[in-house]
Amino acid sequence: MIYLVRTMDNRRLKVGYTRSEKTIKHRMFALQNGNPCRLEILFTCSGCRTLEKSIHRALIKNRTSGEWFDLTTEHVFYFVKNALKGGIHYALAVANGYNWKYIEDPKNYCDPRWPGTNIVQLFENETGGKN
Repeated sequence: MIYLVRTMDNRRLKVGYTRSEKTIKHRMFALQNGNPCRLEILFTCSGCRTLEKSIHRALIKNRTSGEWFDLTTEHVFYFVKNALKGGIHYALAVANGYNWKYIEDPKNYCDPRWPGTNIVQLFENETGGKN
């Protein structure tokens, strides 16, 4: 499961992975325990560590520390906005420069050039897994 957590002062965003919805509560407790700002879960979706790492690469210019990113930058703000709008794969595609405004269902989009692949696989095919 992929999750996006923000600090309530809207300055930082954490992109993380956890095995299941049950463990997200434990993860939030641990994160909150070491953080002076109140935290809020913005978004969750199914996903694996590979997807988490792809998101980290897409946002690397805005990384502040570890899995935390500067939420006050426009790039990260729009990433979150697109995740809420069309899902994490759509947000990742837009963050990496794809302009697929014509996609009717971005959450389930598969590129016709590679039938059966999703946006993350497409990105990794075109870049060799590097950002």
